[in-house]
Amino acid sequence: MDGYLFLGSGPFTNVPDVTMIIGSDGIGSYASILLCRFHKIKPSLSGAEKESLFLAAWYSLKSSKFECRRSGGSSGLTSSTPKNVMSKFISTPGTTPRFGKGAIWIRGRETWFVYYIGTFDGKVKRVKYTNPVPGGPFKFKPPIFQQYSFLLDFISIKPITARIVEAIQEKILNNNKIGVWITPQAVAKEVMNITKTEMVVSCSQNGTADRLPSHLKRAPEQLLRRNRKLVFYTIYNRDHVNYTMVCHPVGLHTDHFLEDKPTLENKVCFEMHKSRIPKKIVHQLYPNGRGGGESSSSFVFAILDW
Repeated sequence: MDGYLFLGSGPFTNVPDVTMIIGSDGIGSYASILLCRFHKIKPSLSGAEKESLFLAAWYSLKSSKFECRRSGGSSGLTSSTPKNVMSKFISTPGTTPRFGKGAIWIRGRETWFVYYIGTFDGKVKRVKYTNPVPGGPFKFKPPIFQQYSFLLDFISIKPITARIVEAIQEKILNNNKIGVWITPQAVAKEVMNITKTEMVVSCSQNGTADRLPSHLKRAPEQLLRRNRKLVFYTIYNRDHVNYTMVCHPVGLHTDHFLEDKPTLENKVCFEMHKSRIPKKIVHQLYPNGRGGGESSSSFVFAILDW
């Protein structure tokens, strides 16, 4: 495998807007995007704003606030599950059959198997869980973009990345040393999402507002025409964005996305002081969140868009 590294102190006179690193095993004709970092999209939030954003995501999670059916391994090994996490998970209504009572738990390497006798038919039932971790998938309601305008920039990264790959793909294919296709399925999917969103925006501009989010239907037409970015990404968010909140330590793992379809994963991390987290929330299970903060009093959570 050939490697090419470009540093800011090298051929660049200024800090680049975007750094993209692609990787290939050198055998096939396909490559993956290992990293695509947008250097100038840097949200600056106060402690109160970070707390508000955390709570907006936290209370958008499903009622149990646990992710326990994750494929791909990011939930970690079952042997690493803290006792307080399992206790909280089992006793939370709706997470396990009969609150785990009358059930046998068998621990696999990355999976928990639960066996119990059915109440009505008397047959043996089996349920499979991954390592339970706080967080999971959720949807942001559209008004969030008016409160946190940087989220519009955040969810724009995947479409822009797809367009960048489109722009450089032909040159890469013509390069004798590189000559690979960069995540073609994921890029094609994202381009299709852009096209579908553009069609909805076009319909709204032509007076057909049926497919607009309800709060935009009530907005003055001049506002919609003036703030096209808000309209586009509000629709794109509704139709094509899946969020996940991650606030537990994440090590080396392989991701599996919805229906195992290829996708581009987008991530932003926030560091806040533990004192900003309300009591009886996630920090009691994982005091440092994802970890990696500047001090022991830091709590770190991530929002993923995939």
